Amino acid sequence: MFPGAGHHCWTQHSLGCPVTSPLEAEFELLAIAELPHRDALILLRKLHEQDAANFPARAYVALGSAVVRLISARRDENLHEWNDVIRQASAFVRGRGDASTADKLLALSDMALMRARFARSHPVEDVIGRPHFRAILEEIRHRGGRVSREELKGTGAIAEAYLAKFVANLEMVGLVRRSQDGGVRLTAEGERALESSPTPAP
Repeated sequence: MFPGAGHHCWTQHSLGCPVTSPLEAEFELLAIAELPHRDALILLRKLHEQDAANFPARAYVALGSAVVRLISARRDENLHEWNDVIRQASAFVRGRGDASTADKLLALSDMALMRARFARSHPVEDVIGRPHFRAILEEIRHRGGRVSREELKGTGAIAEAYLAKFVANLEMVGLVRRSQDGGVRLTAEGERALESSPTPAP
């Protein structure tokens, strides 16, 4: 049985929901970006056909998770392929009349493309060599690897008008990760970048 109104098990294994069918197992792989993008498109069509009512919200959560995985693993070459998957899901959702979720999926698609372009044009070595980016990373490390946005603002190291943009750029190359509560943490990649690059001479 495909999970619909009965037991709602799409990508909810972390809540103790068992994988009971090949379709559910494939959806789990999609959510961690381990399903080939061509197979993901086929799977989304099947899911939409079999559970159209629950498709919008669950597709958005799963595809968002996949993009986060790709960014964290710096699989930038795959983001263009997954962009097609996200846009196809958006088309399915819009066809159901859910314009809000369809627009969210398009925004997710745009973010993935922006991340891929930024990563290609800004290698980590270049980013870590820029004083304002390095200052943010050093401050986060100094405070134990995680800070709130207010703490970063309070340091005065970066003008508040530019802080959000700089943090977003650091996230796009995988050096920090932002949380829903506004916190910013240094990733393992960010720690390695600091360790492997010398501090610029004053």
